Amino acid sequence: PFSSDFAGFTYQKTMGNSSYNSFETSLRHSSPRLEFLLGYTYGKSLDQSSSLSEAVNPLNAGLSRALSGFDLRHNFVASYNWKMPLERLFHRNNQLTSGWAVSGITRVSSGLPVTLYNNNDTSLLGTIPNGINSDGVDTPNYMPGDLAVNTNPRNGKSAFNTSLFGMPAMGTIGTAARRFFYGPGMANFDVALLKRVRLSETRAV
Repeated sequence: PFSSDFAGFTYQKTMGNSSYNSFETSLRHSSPRLEFLLGYTYGKSLDQSSSLSEAVNPLNAGLSRALSGFDLRHNFVASYNWKMPLERLFHRNNQLTSGWAVSGITRVSSGLPVTLYNNNDTSLLGTIPNGINSDGVDTPNYMPGDLAVNTNPRNGKSAFNTSLFGMPAMGTIGTAARRFFYGPGMANFDVALLKRVRLSETRAV
């Protein structure tokens, strides 16, 4: 607006880092009738930016440090295969009672962090979305209280208590961290009932 003598430019610099720590354990069992593998991970990932789309505070990168967008605190996975002993139950060993099995994979995990943004550039840092960084560094103000995180997305209630958040004053960046609480978790069960049919001494389906 001031004439062709004035223009804008973009300066980008790599200034973020990340850290990940975890505890991992697994248990495996194998027997003629039952096989299973259990795995559990307790972890935490922190960073200043989880992708190219997330800008970092240009004056103090530490203010952008928060939970990673992909941080998964608890993750439990189980796979199993159980050959059902119907021959023993019915005291018969034939095509109807043999070859039955239950197999499946179960995964239970905590939710991913909720990302908070205020794309109004109230900090006046000029880090508003620019096509490469789709989110700025500004966050809303946060008043500590009961977040009332809704873990059931089917009940029609809000995902969390939005009344605890508000717009910061002009020239301030907001008191809320980029990410500091989690959304609903996941429980997924894939189960199959299998039947093995012998066609001949060397062939089966």
